[in-house]
This record gives sequence, C-alpha cells and structure tokens, in this order.
Amino acid sequence: MIRFITLIMVLTLATVASRAESLSYVFSSTPLAQALSRISAEHPETEINFIYNELESYHTSANVDAVDVYDAVRQAVGFNPVAVSLHDGVVYVEALQHGRYLYRGRVQDAAGVPLEGATVMLLQHRDSTVVTYAVTDDRGGFAIPCDHRDIVAKVSCVGFKTRYIPLKSFNVGIVTLIALPISLKGVTVEADNASFRTDRTVYLPTSRQKKAASDAIELLRSMAIPQIRVSASGGVSDNFGEPVSIFINSMPASAEEQTGLLTADVRRVEFLEYPADPRFRGAKKVINFIVHEYEYGGYTKLTVKEKFLSGFNNDPSVFSKFSYKKMKYDLYVGTSNSDKRHFGSSVTGDYLLTGEDGAESHVIRDEQIGHAHVKTNSYPVTLRATYGADKVTVRNTVGFTHQNTPVKDITGSLRYSDDTGRGYSYERSNPDRSNSLNYSGDLYMQFPHGVAFTFGPSFNYSHRNDTYSYSSTASSAIMRHARENAYEFDAPFDFLKKLNDKHMLAFRLETKGWYYRLNYRGTDNLKQNLDRTVGAAIIHYRFDAQKISLAIMGGGFYMRHSADDIAKSYFCPVVDMSITYRLSTKSALGLHVNFSQRGSGVTEQSADILQSNELMYISGNPDLDYTNQMWNNIQYNWFPSNRFSVGVYASNYTQFNCIKQIYAPYDNGKAVVRNYINDGRFFDTKIGFNASLRLFDGALQLTVAPEQHFYRHTGIDARSYNPFTCMAGASLYLGDWYFNGWYYSPTNIMEKSTSATTRERNYYMVTAGWSHNMWNVSVTAYNMFNRGWNGGTTVLPGKYYSERTVADSNYYRPRIGISVTYTVGYGRKINRNNEVGAQESASSAIRK
Repeated sequence: MIRFITLIMVLTLATVASRAESLSYVFSSTPLAQALSRISAEHPETEINFIYNELESYHTSANVDAVDVYDAVRQAVGFNPVAVSLHDGVVYVEALQHGRYLYRGRVQDAAGVPLEGATVMLLQHRDSTVVTYAVTDDRGGFAIPCDHRDIVAKVSCVGFKTRYIPLKSFNVGIVTLIALPISLKGVTVEADNASFRTDRTVYLPTSRQKKAASDAIELLRSMAIPQIRVSASGGVSDNFGEPVSIFINSMPASAEEQTGLLTADVRRVEFLEYPADPRFRGAKKVINFIVHEYEYGGYTKLTVKEKFLSGFNNDPSVFSKFSYKKMKYDLYVGTSNSDKRHFGSSVTGDYLLTGEDGAESHVIRDEQIGHAHVKTNSYPVTLRATYGADKVTVRNTVGFTHQNTPVKDITGSLRYSDDTGRGYSYERSNPDRSNSLNYSGDLYMQFPHGVAFTFGPSFNYSHRNDTYSYSSTASSAIMRHARENAYEFDAPFDFLKKLNDKHMLAFRLETKGWYYRLNYRGTDNLKQNLDRTVGAAIIHYRFDAQKISLAIMGGGFYMRHSADDIAKSYFCPVVDMSITYRLSTKSALGLHVNFSQRGSGVTEQSADILQSNELMYISGNPDLDYTNQMWNNIQYNWFPSNRFSVGVYASNYTQFNCIKQIYAPYDNGKAVVRNYINDGRFFDTKIGFNASLRLFDGALQLTVAPEQHFYRHTGIDARSYNPFTCMAGASLYLGDWYFNGWYYSPTNIMEKSTSATTRERNYYMVTAGWSHNMWNVSVTAYNMFNRGWNGGTTVLPGKYYSERTVADSNYYRPRIGISVTYTVGYGRKINRNNEVGAQESASSAIRK
C-alpha cells in the first residue's frame, strides 16, 4: 500500500511538471527595478534595457503569469508610470517621469488603512497644469520625480473626497482621505479571495464573514479554507489531522487570544507550511491573522457566552488593549464556570482471573453510572507588555490562574458475573484544585544582510491538590490524596539567514524540561520524582522559486527520563521534507515525507503500582524503548474562482515498535495490572477532500468534507478498522443577519496505543445571529433531535482484560448557546494585533 501511494505521488508530480507555465512570478511590495532584474537574470535569452535610477522609486505587487518575457515585464510594471516597448527582440523599459527632486508620501483612509490605487497629481500653482503623476502601491506609498518646486498635490481615489495640498517639502508625509457619504452603483470589482504565493497561501475574508464571526475560530470556520479543518469543539488541524498553530501578526496566539480577536480588523489570513521565519518557532503548519493595530489608544472587548438546557456553562471575559507610541499593553480577565449532571463512563470489564484451585475463569465486572455531578471553575488573569519597533520586538507576559473542581462525584451500581445473587453499589469522588503562575517572553531582532533571530523563554509553576476516593459495598475503600508541584520551562532559540531571494537557512536550538514532585497519601503511600528533559537541534533549509517551494529539516532530539532512581536517555533523529509545486496562482500540488522517533511519557515509565479498583492495578515500564514513525502525504488544492475551492488529499502514517498498553495477571491471578510494552505496528491510511461552493455573490456558502480511514494494528490484539466520516456546512448572510448550520458525522477512530475503537455520536448545530457596528449577538441550537446521554462507545479487546465503555455526557445532547460580544474602541487605529488571553498551567503527572 505504501509503495503504491508513493508511486502515485511520483507519477502525479511528473505529470504536473510537464504542464508548467513558462513564466510565473509573485511580487509583494518589491522594488520594480529588483523585479525586472530578476526577470532579466532568469531569462538571459531576451535582452531587457532599463535605467535603474529612474525605477528605484516604484514598487510592484503583481502576480505574473505570462507566456513570454515581454508580457511578464508588462504585468510586473502594472500601474506604474513606466513605458514598455518591444523592438527587434529587445524589451525597452522607460520611466515616464524624470526630475531632480523626489516627492514621497503615503495615502490612507480615516481608519489608517493604506489606499492602493489612489492617484497623486503634481500641479502648477498658477494654472493647475498637470506636471506629473503617480499611483499608490499596496502600502499606499508614492514617490514622484519632478523638476519643479512649490507645487500642489492633488490626491484622489474612488469613493473618497479629493484633497489639494500645497507642498513645501519633498517629504509629503501621510495624506488621509475622507470617504464620501454616498454609495457608488453600477461598478463591481471582484478581487481574488485566495492565491498561492511563493511561501504561503493568502486568503481575503469577505466583509460578510468578518462581520458575522465573533472570534478567530468562527472566522476560520466561515471561510472554509480547503487546507484546514475546524472541529465541532473549535480545534484547528490540517486535512491530515496534524495541529495547526495560530498566530496573530506573526506572534503566537492562545485560545483566549483567538476568542478576543476583533474580526473586523482582520486584513487577510495566511496559511504557511514549514515556514523558515523564526517568529513561527519551528511550527510546521501555521494560520497567521494579519490585523490592524493602534498608533495610540486601544479598545476593550467584552464577551459573554452561556450554554444551558443540558447542564450549565458560562464564559464571560474582558480583553483590553492600550497602545502608546511603540508600547502596547494587554490585559485579560476571564472566568469559566460549569455545572453538569452527566459525565464519566459506564464500564463493562471482562477479567480473566485465576481461582484458588488454579483454574482460569472470566469475571465480568459491570459498573453502571446512576447519578453524577461535577462543578468546575477557572479564574485567569493575564498581563502583557510589548515593545515594537521596525527591527526589534520585545514581549513579556505574566499570568495567574486558579482552577478548582469542588464537586466531582459519581454513584452507581456494581455487579459481578461470579456473584449473580447480589447487587452492589459504588461511590467515586475526585475533587481537585490548582494554582498556576507562568511567565513567557519573546525577543525578535532583525539584522542587516538577511539575518534574524528569536528567543522565547517560558516558565510555568503549578501546585495541585487531588483527592480520589472509591468505595463499594463489594470491597474495601480506596483513598488517595495527591499533592503535586509541577515545573516546566522552555528555552527556544531560532536563527535565520536569508542567503538571497530564493534560499534561506534556519537553525533551531531548544531545551525543555518537565519536573514533577508528587506525594501520595492514603491507600498508596509513596513519593515520586518524575523528570523529563529534552534538547533539540534542527537545521531548516528552504528554497522558493517561481513554481517550486522546497523545505528540508533535519536534526534530532535528546531525551532523558527519570523516575525516582531509574533514569534513561536516548537520541531521536528526525528528517522532514516538503515540496510544493504551484501550477499557477490558483492551484498547487504538495508532497510531504517525514521520519522520526518518539519516546514514552514519564507516567508510562513509572514502575510504581497504584490500585484503580478491586480488580485493577496500574503501573508503567521503565524499560520502554522508543518507537519509529513514518508519515507521507500528498495534496492538491485548486481555487478556480471565488465561487469554488477544493482540496484533495491522501496520507499514510506508520508506527513501528509501538508503545502499546497491555494487561497481565497480578497478585497470583486474582487481579489484573495495566502496563506498557513495545509491540507490533500501527497503520493509518486515509483519503478525502474538502470543497466549498459560494453562490449569490458569496451570500450563500456550502461546504462538504468526506474522509475514509483505513486503520490496522499488528502484534498483540491485531485488528483492522475502516471508518468513514463526513463534515458538511452551510452559511447564509442577509444584511446584518447571518445563519449557519454544521453537521459532523460520528467520529470513529482506532487508538495508537491500543487496538480499542471509539465511535462517538453525530453532532450538529444551527446558529442565527445579528451583527451591527460593535455588537454581535447569536443563538445556537445544538443536537436538538438527539436523545439519551450516550456520548460515545469504546470497545477494547484483550486476553486478560477487555472492556466496553459507554460515556455519559451532555456534549451530544440538545443545548442552547447564547453569545454576546460588544467592543468599545478609542484612539487612532493602525492595526489591532495579538491579543492576550489566559495562560496555560503546567501539565500534570498525577495518575488516575
């Protein structure tokens, strides 16, 4: 199967390569002289004559797709006042403007957004005769050579009031145009909402999408980007299931920051694969929101989200940003409270035990939930200060979060197959509380000659108290109180050297550490010190040309685990290659191959034994070895127009020498212990597509994304599983009103660490909302026709232990959600950027 997929990938690439266009360029605010020099250097068979000094002031952001050099030069010149002619096979490029002086400036609207395509004319004072002119570039900038002094600038743009400005200096500065209070009719200009650039795919969200979306995730969901998927719970991944990192203006954004984003400020959304830019911290897949920010002043955003009908959940939060000159200050305060009566699972376990006579027999332990109640509370506070200059960005963030679960109780019935005459009951309780304090910093610096680096240290401390009790009328009680101090640190260093326009070299050095100090009291009295340290060194080479982008990464991770007095260390190499072939600005083919090794976690290596119930114990294996894994995929993305887009993909993941969860006899066969070993292989092959159709000028959007999986486990408990899943959605925009609905078929998966299969229920939601100015109000109905509290069924096969687990959950039950967002803005806006949110606590090593 792997050889077949690889062969198809190679043949597809070869076929596409044979159909390549002859000339294709993508320029982004590139000096015109530099763009023409690149075309000339790459096509020496055609002579291009031009004068550098006369063209240095002009920039181009053209997407060039041409059949010959002459046509490519004409497209690159665009609206610049430059003449292009062809004589006897020689292309002549001549600037139409000459002069001893150079008038420079920038044109923007009242919100500080640059105006591209505005006309700037230089007029004589005495009779308003036009001396010369220019058209602004995508940054709103202009530079006009002229021999005259003491003249008048006439600045005009469609939809804005024309301004006349007497010029006393060659530095015109910023010219702000005021929008006309009328609506233009009869002219429709449609820009491309998606295009492939040399190193990224750029998407332009429509005004309807930005107006209706209340946060970053909802905007991504409504945009239906064919290279990514947004789950029902709001998780973002690529089509292959790998996580996608979210950034705002090239800075990492937490989940709370994404919630606080004001979508009206989003200029564009970029999807990057294997970027070399050190600001992206080595992330493989990136969504980068480019948003406006403030020159001074700021805004405050208040958000309230409530869900009720099947349990209660509320999430109010306040985010406030204030900017003054080069400093920005962000404050986030939130709370999350939930109260529900359905959680946990009913478990039917089949134990193969040994009796007093030495004979083996199966004992069925049937644990059914009767009543459950859980309350959770979280109170995060985060403060951040950012200094931003042209070449330097410094950011410091501190956060504190208090979390507690005062109630987490389950009661139910308990039966045994070897004691059918009696029924038992059980009670389980697991309240906990924690306090977390963290710090994170970011330093980004640019140097001459294409050199840049980032340093992003972080530290997290969490203190937890976890109390677990289990009792039944069939056995003695289990009591355990765990106190934990958890420490985490991360110190990544990224360095970039841009060799030239096509070649980039990046280095990443990183060290990370997790340290857990645990103290168990009760049925199991023990102390544990669990440590894990990782050091990484990665070299990243990237090549970007007209049609091809190539990213190659190689290096490795040094890992050291220690559990009390037992320590183990090993080196895990990683090799990663990705190639993207752009057929045009509307279609691209990508191929990715990865080989790496993975070690086990600290809890999987702990040799201590803890009791879970009267027949089950849990432990770990300090002798676990690393596992090899290989992953390759191919994808094709096509955007023929703003009305249709599609991404088609196939992938194969293989894990060798798996870290597998097993069950074995314990206490002379009177019980079973859960442990881990290295065994067998795991395969996950899938194919699918992600397509969207937009009708009625984008007022109606339809999306569908089916996917077929092929799972297989070898070795102990060998098994195959081939589930099909599908996601579908529709969005309708009517003025200030918007409506959308999403359907997610049951999620069916096979776990990597076991051959257990899980089938969850279908999930669907319908939203009606209203958005006007700074208000956004919506009501969402979830799963209104679902019945019962079944949240999914997991089946685990095995010799000494097998089980069937049915989750008790309100997640798939009918619910009503209400979301209200209000934003108050103040000051002068340039850009809204990078909102701060609640910070994460350190991970936990407490076993349950």
